[in-house]
Amino acid sequence: RAERGQLISSHEPVDLAALVREVASHYASPRHHFVVHAHAQLVGQYDLQRIRQLIEHLLDNAILYSPQGGKIQISLRRQGATAILTVSDEGIGIPQEDLPHLFDRFFRGSNVDDRQYAGMGLSLFICRAIVEQHGGRIEATSQLGEGSSFQVILPLEGEELRHAAA
Repeated sequence: RAERGQLISSHEPVDLAALVREVASHYASPRHHFVVHAHAQLVGQYDLQRIRQLIEHLLDNAILYSPQGGKIQISLRRQGATAILTVSDEGIGIPQEDLPHLFDRFFRGSNVDDRQYAGMGLSLFICRAIVEQHGGRIEATSQLGEGSSFQVILPLEGEELRHAAA
């Protein structure tokens, strides 16, 4: 369904700020300290279940690839007609040469030991599909051994994001 562009089933008004706070509250743990910075309210037209899945995948990855614990920062802000969601961790990081392939199906970083880090390499592929099918884009930056940051840019006004937030 992701490859065929059929992940999104319906759109409804979704308050991204409330959703981010709600999802993050379920991830609280003694090892991982979550810090959420979000506007009071950011509402757009989205498939609620898919946007929830997107946030969950990003937080799952932040926890998984931060085995020593640490701070996970989640920020959500408005920029013009877009919402910008950023999830940053202090985990193992991603080698620079892996970044261009990060959102490919079944891709796992070259520094990921399958015995220590379970997974199939699908969650970021699914995240990209969810974001793109909402007219947005997703990007990643990382420093090996210092952590990663994922930025999701979504339209708030229901418009395509071809030229916005460039």
